[in-house]
Amino acid sequence: MDNFSQPLIYNSVDCTSVLSPASKHNDASQYFCDPVHDGLLCWPATPPGRKIAQPCPPLQGFNDKMFVFRKCSISGIWEDFNNSLVVEKTNYESCILTDKPTLQEYGKDYINDLQNVIRKSSILGISFILLSLIALCISFWLYKCKLPKYINDILRVKIHKHLFAAVMLELIIKLIFQISIFLTISRSFLATVQKPVVCEFLTAFHQYADISILMWIVIDSHFIYMTAKSGFLCISGYKAYVIAGWGLPVLPTLLWTITLILNHKVTCWNGHMHLASIWIVHVPKILCFVSIIVLISLSSWRHYQRVSQRLLQESKIINNLTTTGILLSLMLLSFLVVIIPTYLRLNTLESKTIVQYLATTFTSSKGIFVAILCNYSNIKDFVKSESANNDIEI
Repeated sequence: MDNFSQPLIYNSVDCTSVLSPASKHNDASQYFCDPVHDGLLCWPATPPGRKIAQPCPPLQGFNDKMFVFRKCSISGIWEDFNNSLVVEKTNYESCILTDKPTLQEYGKDYINDLQNVIRKSSILGISFILLSLIALCISFWLYKCKLPKYINDILRVKIHKHLFAAVMLELIIKLIFQISIFLTISRSFLATVQKPVVCEFLTAFHQYADISILMWIVIDSHFIYMTAKSGFLCISGYKAYVIAGWGLPVLPTLLWTITLILNHKVTCWNGHMHLASIWIVHVPKILCFVSIIVLISLSSWRHYQRVSQRLLQESKIINNLTTTGILLSLMLLSFLVVIIPTYLRLNTLESKTIVQYLATTFTSSKGIFVAILCNYSNIKDFVKSESANNDIEI
């Protein structure tokens, strides 16, 4: 491995002009890697099969006593690294200052135990995701094949179908990630098996699906509010709901994705949960939770007013509010078990294990409780109406 010392040059044109004269080679039979500027440092033309290093740049958060690496492949092309901090094919992993011990400092036993926890968590997650997908598929089958058309034409049932679709999208993406993690642990610890473009697309789409789920619960809460306000089932606004449920989440997701593309040039966007930019997608989620709570509260107040004034009998609105409230609580727990550990210092394996299992269980079983709650709310009314019709016929 060669050491190369070069002052920081922040302009790629200046970098090429400085390095090119000193980097010319006479052996035309070799395909040298071209001189390049990676955004932080200049790298000279390098013979194939060579790995070169230079001191880390003296930037905030970097240890300038360590070295940064770059490798020229046998074919004369700069190679990619599979580390967590790679910028334009340069490995800056060893440059990062951290107050946390590295995996090597924890010891081999700790690493093996952590691998086992992640492996078991992946198996648990895959199992719950498959059960969730089966539950959602059964739900679609019930509405399509077993329930009459007038049930499927109810606006709230249509809303729930879109909610099922959003949950299925998120679970499919999560299933891909869980399988990838399991295969990664089975081969070599913390090595990626995904193409950067693919995993970055899936990461962005996962955030989109996550926001869409909450948006459809907001829409469901708005439907309940309009019903409680008027005393009648709302039958209009379906197109507006579709645009809001699937269209609005695009905006924060797109903004977040562009931010990461421009400012977080790391393989598969590793570590994105610890960046301030994650709040671009977290804030809309929090706003959705607040909106759901407000709409449920207003619906309860409106319903109480109408019942107290004897304008409305005790109806299924209470059941709808109950199911939506339970759904809100479970979704909020799923959100908290993911976001809170990001900002907590978990130093013991026991605490990491508990958080890992909780997060996996809540996020992977989301489809099960969505299917149960929504189907209970919708099918219960159908069974009641059928029983009432049978009593009348008798």
